[in-house]
Amino acid sequence: GEHSSMVAVGMVTFALVPLPFLVSAAYGIRKYPAKVKSTHSKTFLLYCRFLFSRFNPQTYYYGSVMLLRSFLITIVPVAFKDVGVQMIVLTATLLCFSALQTWLRPWRSRIANMLDTMSSVLVLLVLVSASLAGGVEVTLSSIGTISSVIFGFLAFGTLASMIATAALLFAKRVPKYSHFICHHKAAASAQARLMKMVLNEQSSAARVFIDSDDLKNLDELFNVVKTDVATLVVYLTRDTLRRPWCAGEVTTAFKTMSARVVAVWARGFVAPAEDELMHLDTYIDLDGCNLAQYNIFENDIRVSFNKLLGAETPHISMRTGCSSSVQFKAITSELLKRNMPEPPKGLPPVPDEAGLILISAEPGNDEAMAAASILASKVQDAVFREFDGAAGLVIPLSDRDLGDLNAIESCLASARAIIILLSAGTMQSPSQLVAILESASRKAVLPKQMSKGSTDPMTSPKSLSDNCVVIPMTLPGFTFPSDHYYSTILPGMVPTGTDGPEASVRVFFKLIAAPFSIEASDQVLDVQAKGVAARVPKNVSKCKSTIRQDFMDALNSVAIRSSIPSSDRELQAIEASFFPQFRDMEEVAAVATGAVMETFLTSSLEVGLKQSL
Repeated sequence: GEHSSMVAVGMVTFALVPLPFLVSAAYGIRKYPAKVKSTHSKTFLLYCRFLFSRFNPQTYYYGSVMLLRSFLITIVPVAFKDVGVQMIVLTATLLCFSALQTWLRPWRSRIANMLDTMSSVLVLLVLVSASLAGGVEVTLSSIGTISSVIFGFLAFGTLASMIATAALLFAKRVPKYSHFICHHKAAASAQARLMKMVLNEQSSAARVFIDSDDLKNLDELFNVVKTDVATLVVYLTRDTLRRPWCAGEVTTAFKTMSARVVAVWARGFVAPAEDELMHLDTYIDLDGCNLAQYNIFENDIRVSFNKLLGAETPHISMRTGCSSSVQFKAITSELLKRNMPEPPKGLPPVPDEAGLILISAEPGNDEAMAAASILASKVQDAVFREFDGAAGLVIPLSDRDLGDLNAIESCLASARAIIILLSAGTMQSPSQLVAILESASRKAVLPKQMSKGSTDPMTSPKSLSDNCVVIPMTLPGFTFPSDHYYSTILPGMVPTGTDGPEASVRVFFKLIAAPFSIEASDQVLDVQAKGVAARVPKNVSKCKSTIRQDFMDALNSVAIRSSIPSSDRELQAIEASFFPQFRDMEEVAAVATGAVMETFLTSSLEVGLKQSL
């Protein structure tokens, strides 16, 4: 009768209002990670901010938990007629969600987490007080039913725990990560990421751990090495073994014998001397890290280092005279125990083709060249989608034969876009200086020569669709040139004059340089690469370079004089002069968000700066 009709009305109302809202909220929460990465999701993030803005990024989904809690609280009086049962079920529901909130601590502020817990406790007290004051009667059958359900859950949980424990003891454990790349983050973040990318390309089953992507809790790092890693890859750069976390990872792997250890000897690595191994307290930088609290002691580290550097540990040496991608393909082939055909000797020539997206990086700097390969891969993926399947557009110049600067100049003159990665030795690199001068000659116009209404002094009066786009990006360790550089170093590389290269270099650095955060997570790098790809024009006109020939002759002579030395000791001396700051850097904090990457050319600060130039 009347009750049935009201139930029908309630079900229809629920289907029309609450249910669509719950489904929409669940869909928005599920799509949130992908929308954050996208540069075209401002509307979605604006309309759905009530679901995410109050919570930490790690617990962005907690809005769905709160909606589920509210739904269960409202459905209890409908599902149970017995008031006593309602009280018990409501109490159990609030207790479960309160425990979950205390464990996750989802709110952005500590006070909000405390208030949420206190409010749940107060509601529980009100429920208990109301049940006592109202004389709620509970039948024995209801109590028996509830007790049976609780006992059943406890028995099932106990039995499931015993079965799971037995399975873990007798079953062969499959490591969560096939490879763990141990590296010095300040000096080899890009190289470690490039190795991970190549491993994933060569093996679909590979799951590679690097701290930028996978490290959630620093205190659990050694437990990951102990229990979840099949192969520990120790990427040995100059200061890898001086870092306490790297030393702890190596020691953990050898002490527990839980993972296969492979050493990759990068250029510039020098093994510690016997005297340094005897005084590890001064060799390892232990500031801010006490390995003893993780049961790792000096003698354990010494034994592990001897094993790592000895003949019992497989060693892989970096190949010379080939590109970064070829080097890391060779390394990963050895890690995966696969035969790789011998690559051709030497580097391929600079391409003689118009409309390419060229990435200029400092030759001889392994980190900068690896960063160029990473950026090329990510930009190529984005351009492939934007340009309807255009492949092979992105070329890292550091992977090409840079002996002929005139060929580089010609290639840059017909490029669709020039991306210049600015690293510690950029301003002493002839090939990168050519890229800077060519970029300035292609793009630079003085303010008095700009078209009316233009706000970008680096953009020619022609539309961007017909001109090369210049995109400078900074890597950790780059410092902008000082007056000393312009007065002392630059004149030694190219001839000077009133219209010399100094003016072109200074105009180039009026461009706003975006960071390429090689030490950040893969999601951040994807956002930055999409921001770069969005600026690449679909059409480009071939131009002739305007760099003076006497500049090119001088730079060619500098390039010949600064050829890469053959001995490791000379190379180490150059690294020490170019990258002195790498020795003491623990890690670089330069994480760019998608919003910054998307709007850094249109911000009001930039417009004001450019109008003042």
